[in-house]
Amino acid sequence: MIAARSIERQLLRCMLFAGLLFLAGCSGPNTNGTSVLSQISVGENMLGYGDFEKAYALLDAIAADNPHSSVAALGLADAYFRQKAYLKAAIHYRKAADLGARMESLLGLARVELARNNPQGAKVFLQEILRVSPHSLEALNAMGIAHDLEGHHDLAQQFYRAALAYAPSDEKALNNYALSLAFSGRAWEAYSPMAELFRSNQDNTTIRQNLALVQYLAGDRQRAMNTAFLDLTESQAKANFAQISKLPPVR
Repeated sequence: MIAARSIERQLLRCMLFAGLLFLAGCSGPNTNGTSVLSQISVGENMLGYGDFEKAYALLDAIAADNPHSSVAALGLADAYFRQKAYLKAAIHYRKAADLGARMESLLGLARVELARNNPQGAKVFLQEILRVSPHSLEALNAMGIAHDLEGHHDLAQQFYRAALAYAPSDEKALNNYALSLAFSGRAWEAYSPMAELFRSNQDNTTIRQNLALVQYLAGDRQRAMNTAFLDLTESQAKANFAQISKLPPVR
């Protein structure tokens, strides 16, 4: 049996598909929003290429040149989050909150805690958002993820269903609801919504691999392998399914 923390990380990777919850703020007095985000994108690309010295110099300069801009603070936070620099991301989300972009920043801080595998910490921020904006799709979806990571699948599914009640076509909520069903021992119930989601996103490799996961958990092993082979080698697909097979039984 694999460790519970490994299972949680695997579930989290499945759920945070397509870069969950990219945020945007409102322009502050020191910046043109489009221009500063373009500069941040250049710095983020440098980080991706491993040119860390130049990247940090550029991103630090952007922060220094735009001290009163929530756009700059949120853009920097999101860029650092995508690069898994969670400490820096949290610093800039908190700065954005001080500059007035509170709801976006709370959501960003919740994402950081989910990425750190700290669902309890994420829920603190999400509860604050939902007190103010009870219909926030992003917060409802993220709260579902937090409960799933704690093993509270029934509670998680309540949040996904609440999101889908407001936005029946929300792809993140559909994806996560289906995965939550599958990981809670109800893979056959997950099969239809995940297949429907895939039919509308056939170019999305993450959704396709989530479909393979649901197919596998539902016992449709050959179809799961065929789906997985569209993106993975045979050895990669078998390794993924081997990990899924080690999930503890649902009690």
